[in-house]
Amino acid sequence: MQIKNRKKLIIICLLSLFIFNLNLSAEEFNISAKEVTLDNENKILVGKGSVLAKDSEGKQIYADKITYEKLKEFLLAEGNVKITDIDGNILKPIRLPMIK
Repeated sequence: MQIKNRKKLIIICLLSLFIFNLNLSAEEFNISAKEVTLDNENKILVGKGSVLAKDSEGKQIYADKITYEKLKEFLLAEGNVKITDIDGNILKPIRLPMIK
């Protein structure tokens, strides 16, 4: 039963991304959080607690935790994820992995 629900959730999230046309093409994100850990060697930033990531196009990602791997151009948002775009569209997936 869990696998069936997980597949539905993944499909809903993917369809939502296409519907809202959330193409995060920004080179970098402006990330703020209560706690930020930075690994300079591997270029990985982890933000925890009321995290907000903004891109240059005005899209905003809110989450409990965000991991951004700059070298891989990969952002992972987890826990209470909410995405807004410049048109005011809102998406609330459970978990959001994004590869640029």
